[in-house]
Amino acid sequence: MNRRFQSSFPKIHPHAPDTIQTPSWNQLSRTGKFKKVLWTFGKALVQRKSKYAIKAGLATALLASPAFFDATRPLFIEYWGDWALISVSYFHRLRQIAAIILLSVFCCSLTNNWCCKSP
Repeated sequence: MNRRFQSSFPKIHPHAPDTIQTPSWNQLSRTGKFKKVLWTFGKALVQRKSKYAIKAGLATALLASPAFFDATRPLFIEYWGDWALISVSYFHRLRQIAAIILLSVFCCSLTNNWCCKSP
């Protein structure tokens, strides 16, 4: 006797578009569209660059906050808080540039590339 097992359930394809679980944008209701936009925004927030941008922005806002209160403004001016803000923003940019330089030097040293050799 030769029987073949027939599944009564369809094969599942994860993240397939235009299905009941992932309908197209046109098929969504107004609340469904809102939920999808919220979900997409949430996915963007967990990315590494987004987390870094949020932390850098909060650190800068925290450092600048004494300048906006009457009680702490003289202290902010006395200790050159504006230059501290400039230094912090410069450090964030410098960190990105330093990472690129270190990565290129490391890759050149691994590959013994001709572009890294001095004439």
